Amino acid sequence: MMQPPQTTTPPHEELDLRRIFGVLRRYSLLIVTVTLGAAAGTYVVSRQQTPTFEAVSSVVAVRNETGNNLISNTLVTAPPLPQGAVDEAVHSSTVVQDILSRLESTLQDPVLLNTVRADLQAELARNSFERIQVKARLDPQQAGIYEIRASGETPAVAKALANAAVASLLQWDTDRATQRVSKARISLQEQLSALDLRLNQLRGANSQLDRQSLLQARSDVLQSLAQVAVLEKAATGTLTLVAEAVEPAQPVAPKPLRNAVLAGLLALLLSIGAVLLADALRRRITSEDDLTVFGLPVLGRLPRISPRSLRSGLLNSTQTGLMYEMVGFLRVNLLSQIQSQGVRRFAISSSRPSEGKSSVTAVLAQGLAASGKRVLIIDADLHRPSQQKLWDLHSRGRPWRVLPGARKDAEPARSLAAAVLNPHGAQALAVSQNVDLLPAAGNHKRDISQIIEHPDFQSLLDRWSAAYDVVLIDTPPILALSDTLTVARRTDGILMVVESGQTSLPELERAVSNARTAGSHLLGFVFNKVSRTENAYYAYTYGYHDSDPRDFSGSTEAAPPTAPNLGRSGD
Repeated sequence: MMQPPQTTTPPHEELDLRRIFGVLRRYSLLIVTVTLGAAAGTYVVSRQQTPTFEAVSSVVAVRNETGNNLISNTLVTAPPLPQGAVDEAVHSSTVVQDILSRLESTLQDPVLLNTVRADLQAELARNSFERIQVKARLDPQQAGIYEIRASGETPAVAKALANAAVASLLQWDTDRATQRVSKARISLQEQLSALDLRLNQLRGANSQLDRQSLLQARSDVLQSLAQVAVLEKAATGTLTLVAEAVEPAQPVAPKPLRNAVLAGLLALLLSIGAVLLADALRRRITSEDDLTVFGLPVLGRLPRISPRSLRSGLLNSTQTGLMYEMVGFLRVNLLSQIQSQGVRRFAISSSRPSEGKSSVTAVLAQGLAASGKRVLIIDADLHRPSQQKLWDLHSRGRPWRVLPGARKDAEPARSLAAAVLNPHGAQALAVSQNVDLLPAAGNHKRDISQIIEHPDFQSLLDRWSAAYDVVLIDTPPILALSDTLTVARRTDGILMVVESGQTSLPELERAVSNARTAGSHLLGFVFNKVSRTENAYYAYTYGYHDSDPRDFSGSTEAAPPTAPNLGRSGD
């Protein structure tokens, strides 16, 4: 059987949703913690803040057409206000001082009065206003409603400030009209004074006619002054009060629940973005070319199994089709690395958890068993054993085989820990045809290091391996524990599992460096969970052997044994 030609994986520009969901699932605890922490913290802080109440008063801007024949309408009515004039007026120094004067007669609490005075003066100095705000709803002719919103520490402060602001604004608007009428009155008074002066200066016979004319003019000016006096008292602006402010029943701020929800959503988005960004910045192994820097061969490529195929179990999904072919390549390439005759013992590991080392161990055992090899699987990952999740250890009718060197009449030792401590009762479960498993789980709660570092562990491995062609040892990730390097010294070498698109290059570099420093022999890599779109050879293989995948090897191998219905591996 020849190894399939290596191809360079083309870069993918499309968004890999499966990878994104995988990253989010891996960091879900961190994301949830940050989100809930931000929401809870914001809620607590908001509850401790001083409440703010808001009162609203409103005025209407109208066009006043009142006037008379003698004095223009512009002298008795203020002109329409341009856009933004009311906001500027309310926040002007004159109006602010008038507001403070009015508050002195309405607010009885001197502490609150001083606080409002300090805030208004500070806002006036920096030209940024929060206590009093104006909201306009006007038509194109600048007629409409102005809402004067005032905020305070108590409902009474908010109401008093809003009413004072409206009263000062209306007084300012009235003063605009009064100023024009006052100018007209002053002008008429000056005319009257001038006429009186000329009347006093008249002399001679011809002065009688001039005197009558001046008296008539003086009478007209007096009449105009009388009218101006009336208009001055009745002068109005363009603003009219619509509704006075009332004390608010509920504060407008803070709103702890709303703030907590917003803070939680923001923290959720930021944490997701940070996680995805950090994940994107990691240098990942995305093709076999990324592994050439280590000088080790890629012994096999295993495709990602779809959820639909996994419904029948992981091992069932490897008996036909693409996975069967790829496991065949891995089997031949792995065995070709060892030239010695007799028992071949391999440690299977990875740089970090969840790369699929336990699943690779199981499917490789199936492939070796299908070629007639007798295989013993030893689950040496005592911290997080996974083989019992892949094989049905409790199925009826599965025999326990006595391992070489053990006695049938001894107390059964049906786990790695128990077998090391009681080698005379060591037994392995026949999980499939030609496949036996010595699981890691057991009732012994001893220190794990005592099992791996046991002085008889080497001799026990040699003894147990005597009845098998291949021994596969499922070991912990190299970067997580040193157990793998300890076990690897007692094997023919380490088979490193690398997850496509997930294993980072720095992690793999550290794992390989640790193994080489410890003197462990590295056999090569298994490129695991490869998408079918990442390798053109996969499509060719699957299409070429759609009749009977068992003919691919060109041998007379028996069909793979029927495996139990298994779930997804947790390694």
